[in-house]
Amino acid sequence: MAETVAAIIVTYNRLTKLKRSLPSLLEIPDNKLQGILVIDNDSSDGTKDYLKTLQDHRLSILHLKENTGGAGGFNAGVKYFYRKTNWDYAWVMDDDTLVSEQALSKLLEAVSYKPDAAFYASDVRWVDGSPALMNLVKPIADVGNGLYEIKKATFVSLLVRRQCISQAGFPQKEYFIWGDDMEYTERLGRIAKGYFVSGSKVVHEIESNIAAGDIFHEKDSNRLPRYFYEYRNRLLTGRRRTKMMQKIRPYVHTMIDFAKVVFRRTKYKREKIKIIISGTKAGLVFKPIIEYPKGKE
Repeated sequence: MAETVAAIIVTYNRLTKLKRSLPSLLEIPDNKLQGILVIDNDSSDGTKDYLKTLQDHRLSILHLKENTGGAGGFNAGVKYFYRKTNWDYAWVMDDDTLVSEQALSKLLEAVSYKPDAAFYASDVRWVDGSPALMNLVKPIADVGNGLYEIKKATFVSLLVRRQCISQAGFPQKEYFIWGDDMEYTERLGRIAKGYFVSGSKVVHEIESNIAAGDIFHEKDSNRLPRYFYEYRNRLLTGRRRTKMMQKIRPYVHTMIDFAKVVFRRTKYKREKIKIIISGTKAGLVFKPIIEYPKGKE
């Protein structure tokens, strides 16, 4: 029997991008994509009115009462998928991700080849066709058929197996933004292996192609407050790892970032120093619990 898939797309005040990404989902035939769930993080830019105009039997829309960040949106989406549907796989993505029928087909081919995996990640490209730096994965082993074993990936075209959600729980909504996808896929990876699917190509329409959490090269002052969550969240992710060196790694990376900002020339130096310090201090006492499904599977 063919595997069933529901896409989960989270949006917040990015109507222009949503008008590009959502139609790319709607163009996929319903024999391959059975459901499309849009999580609206209480947008105020006309997103609600736009969603009212769409007519597709697969479409479900969940309007949250406040902006819970990307992490809260993905938590709500995966929770809805698990509790309200019976589909086999959740296909998770941002509202600036352009997908295609081919991208999903290649993910499903990977399911046929490695059916017991926890998750499958697409090859994410920037608008010019180069690899999207914030979505790079680190292959561990080539397992054939264009698949590579990986430990973690981002929420940009990620296929998650329902059965593994019951054991791993839901994404950590308290992260708000940044790092929730890495923590969640690492958690899933402790249940079963994850794979990078090189044949599944998608486009991530971010403004500039910089690596995630790269505060040193950040030039947009409006984005600086987000880095608080980067430094806070990465410490919790490290504490949840099993090996000591993996637990220590986030502290090492933070010290490297701090040294670069302090001793090298960078824009908004003072603000960046304060953010690294405040985020790290918050991370030392940041201990939200993981939500697990109840009464199903």
